[in-house]
Amino acid sequence: MELAKAQPDENPADILVRLLTPFLGRSAGKRVEALLAQYGSLPRIAEAARKRFTSQRSPADKALQALAYALELSDAVSAQSIGHGPLDFKSQDFLRHVGGRLARREREYLLCYFCTPERRLIKEEVLAFGEAGTVAVPTATIFRRCLELGSRSLILAHNHPSGLAAPSQDDVRANLRLCSQARMLNITIEEHLIVGDAQIFSMRKAGLMEW
Repeated sequence: MELAKAQPDENPADILVRLLTPFLGRSAGKRVEALLAQYGSLPRIAEAARKRFTSQRSPADKALQALAYALELSDAVSAQSIGHGPLDFKSQDFLRHVGGRLARREREYLLCYFCTPERRLIKEEVLAFGEAGTVAVPTATIFRRCLELGSRSLILAHNHPSGLAAPSQDDVRANLRLCSQARMLNITIEEHLIVGDAQIFSMRKAGLMEW
């Protein structure tokens, strides 16, 4: 799937300024400049906001707090768009949701969708993250969460901070090994998606779900 690209005249930093203006007034522009100087890029600012929100540090940075709330709302709206009825991992809505969660991140994340045998979504969780190319598939953690949640159907997605969606040999080997172990536990891995900057690669469509 091709991911939507921003229009040439769109400046995400300007969008962030508009978001923060109700909280910071005329100083919003300078605060965004300071955040860019501190973190280096908008994806890193977003990651810092998510960390600040989840750690609940106090006193909170108003700019990061506002951004964290906006990101949480966006995640909730996106999750609700895929949460009704059986999860269709081939649908454009689902692929847009995954792309929105993982595309253009500067760290690598493994996102898991735990479902019932009928593919009704039980929970979406990030189970691993780290620097580019350093995230190992936490097999024991994945299967333990399946058992804890009563999940027998699983969809995986991870991103490539390089921007390229093509799987590495390590990706292929790890996925085949995981699928084989899942079958022994009567768990079905429906799909494993790799998210780049502009595309999403389907391991199922490429025939990489079985030895």
